[in-house]
Amino acid sequence: MSLTGNVGRVGRLKREHEPAVLNQRVAQVQLIDPLLCMPEYTFAVLNTDKFIHNAAAASSGVAQANLSSNWVSSYQIPLPPLEVQKEIVAEIEGYQKVIDGARAIVENYRPRIVIDPEWPLAPIGEISTRIQYGLSNPLNTENVGYKTFRMNELVNGLCVDRGDMKCSDIGETEFEKYQLLSGDILFNRTNSIEHVGRTGIFNLSGDYCFASYLIRLSVNHAKSNPFYVNAFMNTEGFQKGIKQYASRAIGQANINAKSLAAYSIPLPPLGLQDAIVEEIEAEQSLVAANKELIERFEKKIQAAIARVWGEDTANTK
Repeated sequence: MSLTGNVGRVGRLKREHEPAVLNQRVAQVQLIDPLLCMPEYTFAVLNTDKFIHNAAAASSGVAQANLSSNWVSSYQIPLPPLEVQKEIVAEIEGYQKVIDGARAIVENYRPRIVIDPEWPLAPIGEISTRIQYGLSNPLNTENVGYKTFRMNELVNGLCVDRGDMKCSDIGETEFEKYQLLSGDILFNRTNSIEHVGRTGIFNLSGDYCFASYLIRLSVNHAKSNPFYVNAFMNTEGFQKGIKQYASRAIGQANINAKSLAAYSIPLPPLGLQDAIVEEIEAEQSLVAANKELIERFEKKIQAAIARVWGEDTANTK
């Protein structure tokens, strides 16, 4: 259990990690009698927002929170009979198995396009009507001006507005130069090497523009489906390939528009591109369903723990 910083966080030591030692700001919680209180049950009760909230409220310190081990020792938890503890643990572990399976799908899914060697290659610049750097204006958090995409809003191949976007306070004429249109692709050109090359397609309604460290690709729809181009740019093969053209400085990498435009991608017939996009979108729907499954079963675990504390919860289906 963490006693400093993010106080109240708990973890279980697996046997394969033994032997292990602690530093002075991590507490070991060792039960006196496992037949009275199961370790799995104790972990489930402590591994909750409720306990973390209580631990944070009981901590001291200004620059960094510190939690007393004496407070942890005196903290009281509900203690039902052993058989009830076993039932609760079995219920939670059943939910957790579903979560772990769904999370494996979410974390490991990547769009994959099987390349036919007969497909022609085309430089990105030849299938684009526009390759453009974004705005260099200062951004604000007061919702003044137009919402402006940054690297953090490129998520899993999409441009995502999570409600906390910064804005550019620019006039209409300037905005028209940088206004994003459906099907535009944003490419992160400057960041650490693991983040440079991050790519997402814009498919939202509303007025949005994009920051200077992003590059906008406007794909010629007569030559290629922008959703196919975006899908290919999110494959492992493209990401590894384009990073070879990155120039590096201390902690930063950069891929300029010229290198991006010159990079060639396989270009099957438009009808086949459409079919590939349809298949990938079907896969992404399944991934999204697994994300929802994770959320639902995490709520079931929360509800199970809430019952232990005697809290009223709505029926979680």
